[in-house]
Amino acid sequence: MLPKVVCICPSRSRPRFLARARRCFESQTYPNKRLYVLNTAFPPFAGAPIGTLRNVMVQSADDADIIAHWDDDDWSCPWRLAEQVALLTSRRSLQAVGYQDMLFYDSRVGHSWIYRGSPGFIIGTSLMYWRSTWDTKRFQDTSEGEDGFFQDGLYKLTRSAVTQPPRMIAEIHGANTWGKIYGNSNEFQRTEQWDAPCARELGYGAVRLVDGLAARLST
Repeated sequence: MLPKVVCICPSRSRPRFLARARRCFESQTYPNKRLYVLNTAFPPFAGAPIGTLRNVMVQSADDADIIAHWDDDDWSCPWRLAEQVALLTSRRSLQAVGYQDMLFYDSRVGHSWIYRGSPGFIIGTSLMYWRSTWDTKRFQDTSEGEDGFFQDGLYKLTRSAVTQPPRMIAEIHGANTWGKIYGNSNEFQRTEQWDAPCARELGYGAVRLVDGLAARLST
């Protein structure tokens, strides 16, 4: 039987983002999956650090083999889970997998950026790991760097999310929990060629890039 993947999705009463996150989840080709959503707008979770929220959600997913991060303001391609599970299970010693670079789209101005992390670093929103890994190493109770602290010392593999079509797109909308702003970081690179594809995938255009790819493959 395929490992059971539980996707954890903290969401602060953002129905438009959550609806898109659900559609992305439902379109995943990997069959043995569940989506856990935690509304963080109300006590006791309102104002809680991101690391605390992740710990709460993973703790509740006690029937999971694998945990995947599934933030409500991200887009994931339909084969993300299948691709990452295949990578995670390719070596018995692997504890976590994810993407080292990712597309970011600022929906306020219609601009896209590529974020490139340091070698070996996994962007937190793309993390997938064995639940047994979390059993021995929890997230710190902070909203800054909790994913980095979790990754320290893990045996992990990274892949590129910036491919054709992209694996993941994170939306910048002005209310992000991630504190780093692209304008103040040399890890972000402006990429005009991705403006239209990112807009379409995030629902700001009429034609979706994945549909276009499927049409080309079927001809």
